[in-house]
Amino acid sequence: MEQYEEDIDLKEIGFLLLRKWKYIVAAACVIGMITAVINQFVITPKYSSASEIYIFSEGNSNEIIDLQTSNSLTKDYMRVATGKTVLKKVVKRLELDEDYRDLKKRITVVNPEDTRILELTVVDEDPVQAAKITDELAKVTVKYIEDKMDQECPSILEQAEVNSDPISPNKVKNTIWGVLAGAIGMCGFILIRYFMNETVMDIETMENYLDLNVLGEVPESKSVFEKKVQKSRKKGRKEKRS
Repeated sequence: MEQYEEDIDLKEIGFLLLRKWKYIVAAACVIGMITAVINQFVITPKYSSASEIYIFSEGNSNEIIDLQTSNSLTKDYMRVATGKTVLKKVVKRLELDEDYRDLKKRITVVNPEDTRILELTVVDEDPVQAAKITDELAKVTVKYIEDKMDQECPSILEQAEVNSDPISPNKVKNTIWGVLAGAIGMCGFILIRYFMNETVMDIETMENYLDLNVLGEVPESKSVFEKKVQKSRKKGRKEKRS
């Protein structure tokens, strides 16, 4: 019996949401449009640029030792590229209006698996500036390794390029999330109102909630009855015409 009542409630909820589909669609469109406007005009886009450095290691007849040496050097060079000395030189040479700590937050250094390559990536609000910083970072890093470390100087494989496509915000993705949020939010609002509404709408509802048999009901007024009759007649005529 409880399972039956639960199924009936779920069906009720389903039909309720179907009846309110216009409100759900409207909310989804409005929130989606607001999200799109914010992405387009409010959020500042960010761009990235990347450069690659190739790491040499002293020749060794043992390939395993050579690989281990390269891996060790790669980790050292990753620390160098984001170190205070290198970043301060980059800030000074480009006359950046920021501290080296702030610049460090915008830099990513990765080593693709099974390679001797370091990939330096810089994020900036200006795509041209992002490329400039990336190139300068690669040059300063290579120069520092050559001067301060007793290792063969790495070489710059790839120069940074100006990337005109922003990496953030993702306008399409954010707009889709906005549409979904609007639809889900409106569904939640409708369901909250539904569950908080304790008004008894018909005899069947009263019997279910109070577990009592209804002995009678107040008859409808003549005007209400006539309106229902007129509606049913119009509906019948339309069905005959079709």
